[in-house]
Amino acid sequence: MKAYFCGMLQRLVFISILLIAGGLSLYANSIEIPRLKGEIQFDGKLDELFWKQMPLFPTVQHVPYNGEKPSEDERIYLGYDDQYLYLAAELQGANIQSPSRKRDEFSLKPDYIGLIIDSYHDKENALGFLTTPAALRSDFTVVEDAVGDYPINNDWNTFWDVKTVVGETSWTVEMRIPFSSLQFQDNDGDVEMGLIVMRLIASKNEFDTWPAIENAWGDWSPFKPSVAASVTLKGVKAKKPVYVTPYVLAGASRVVDEKAPFEAMNRSEINAGLDVKYNVTSNLTMDLTINTDFAQVEADDAQINLDRFNLFFPEKRQFFQERSAIFDLRVGGSSRIFYSRRIGIDDNGRLEKIWGGARLTGRVGDYDVGAINMTTRDDNWNPQTNFSVLRLRKKVVNDNSYVGIIGTNKFGQNGDYNSVYALDGTFRLKGNNIFQVRWAQSFTDGYDNNPLSLKPSRFFINLEKFQFSGFTYDLAFGRMGQDYNPEMGFEERGNYTSLFGILGYGWQNEPSSSILQRNLRMYNFTYLNNDTGLDETTNIGAEYVISWRSGHYFTAFSYFRRERLFEDTEILRDLTIPQGLYSLGVYSLGFGTPGANRIDYNFQIRGGDFFNSKFLAIEQGINWVVFPDLTLGLDYNFNPIFIENGVSNSTRYVQLARLRFLYTLSTQVSLSGFIQASSEGTVGLGNIRFRYNPREGVDLFLVYNNRADLDLLVDQADFNRGVPEQVFIAKFSYTFRL
Repeated sequence: MKAYFCGMLQRLVFISILLIAGGLSLYANSIEIPRLKGEIQFDGKLDELFWKQMPLFPTVQHVPYNGEKPSEDERIYLGYDDQYLYLAAELQGANIQSPSRKRDEFSLKPDYIGLIIDSYHDKENALGFLTTPAALRSDFTVVEDAVGDYPINNDWNTFWDVKTVVGETSWTVEMRIPFSSLQFQDNDGDVEMGLIVMRLIASKNEFDTWPAIENAWGDWSPFKPSVAASVTLKGVKAKKPVYVTPYVLAGASRVVDEKAPFEAMNRSEINAGLDVKYNVTSNLTMDLTINTDFAQVEADDAQINLDRFNLFFPEKRQFFQERSAIFDLRVGGSSRIFYSRRIGIDDNGRLEKIWGGARLTGRVGDYDVGAINMTTRDDNWNPQTNFSVLRLRKKVVNDNSYVGIIGTNKFGQNGDYNSVYALDGTFRLKGNNIFQVRWAQSFTDGYDNNPLSLKPSRFFINLEKFQFSGFTYDLAFGRMGQDYNPEMGFEERGNYTSLFGILGYGWQNEPSSSILQRNLRMYNFTYLNNDTGLDETTNIGAEYVISWRSGHYFTAFSYFRRERLFEDTEILRDLTIPQGLYSLGVYSLGFGTPGANRIDYNFQIRGGDFFNSKFLAIEQGINWVVFPDLTLGLDYNFNPIFIENGVSNSTRYVQLARLRFLYTLSTQVSLSGFIQASSEGTVGLGNIRFRYNPREGVDLFLVYNNRADLDLLVDQADFNRGVPEQVFIAKFSYTFRL
């Protein structure tokens, strides 16, 4: 098997070299960013004379009136020195909004200004840096050229600073980003990057950008690296600091033995660990960790699953965020070859102990490279399971095409193993047409593991025209063999052949219309069981979306679905659906108010067939800025299911409620949390986080989590069984720059 894997890697590299095409000159059509002519008093005031002598970077409206002059005056400057890239701006605004000071707050309620930086100039991935009048720092990564429902990852953090000064009708900002926080490639000190300047005037639902960007790809158009301006910086030499971050942790927990006699066990813990980040070169970053801890990570939002397939939860742990798009190899929907939550998180979503590991990401020439190796442990520090990932891909043909390979390996102390390799290619054709192909095989302890068979294999091909305006399509075909077993990946279902298709058309309205854009999509997908050749799921539907320049939106969709159950299946707790063929029709309406409003509201109602029953689903959410430093949010899903079993009828109420709060004393101190309760399993979860962050790299977290069984707590008034888990943790980390 090892020889087979190595042979495939050699063949892929050889094919990649043959596909390389001649490129443009490094600095063709690139704008040179001016070097600063003096020292900055970093205070957000812009009172240095040289700022007035710097060239302006003029923005234009992206929405609501694409291409027109901004509705408020803006003076935006870019510059750099030996250590930092700077953005400075003077921004007029009659109604300046700044309702939060929480690190990484990302919503439409505050005014923003910032940068999207394609530091490798690969026109696919980028780093985002945004700030508000309150000088909060929100940083994130952009993946896959901002294609998809949510193509950013705002759990990524790095080192940078910002200062602001706010007046009655204007605010000024100075932002500086160390070159050591940007991975890039240089040519004797000269660097070419992609750059977008972005400003949001929240009260007007107005995005302004430099350069001018078409509103052709939906809400994420101004985040697309492929439409960024090409800029050049000369004489840049990246520093290579070593960031050493030790942490200490003290915690106490109360956990109930879930077997009789349900006695509570109180435990205390004192622990320590170490993280190290080192820029091996300007374009390669190494992360090392010992006794890794993620106690401060926010808990997952609960989800209601009215289906029979696996739920997908996003990765929130900081260690896995650095250039995570390298490893993100998707094979349709949420399915992917590597899913980092398989490392150190059990099937119930609880954190496992990690002995330590290493992570290397970056670019060498035209190659993106990534490697991860981590090992979990038991309470006695005995290694349990080793996880490793290796990723390599190369740009070919043009700026948005590449071929690559990824390998994952999971090895247990008892000798059991699971290995997966995958080959992939993504090719940007003419215009916005993209063709993707993936091939994967798994090798698992105890399986047949025949590399010439389709049983342990997975393949996926996709042809898509991604844009909002005009005619669009998305066509895909995939197959997953019955023995394909990606234990470090994610799959929604198994042993199937899939056919998928979307046809759509989008309209951009004239500036005189209050409607911004409309979109109509018709879709069909079918999953066939490989063993029987019969369809498991067939879905045919249509969706219509309208968005207004004000920020309001309306949606309507309906679909006809056929589900075939090959055996009796438990869909909800204590609700089993008999095997058989079911025809389901579903209809839905929804609307939402502008996210910039002090109170914003969204609502969706769905109804129709639920296997042999009927259902109604009402989902609504509200966010309320009570006063500038306090925000509350409430989500409530109400799903009555009207069960008809031929003998007697009944109604099952499936519900989920979540209350969120955020209180910020300053950009350094915040208190956030949520309480959520679900009728499925009658589970209640609570999470409260206090954070003191006096500067980047120094953090004090106080975290409280609990888990409750609401039925036992209410009906039996038995606290031990009703609240089986309570955890309190205090964690302090301090970063030294060497």
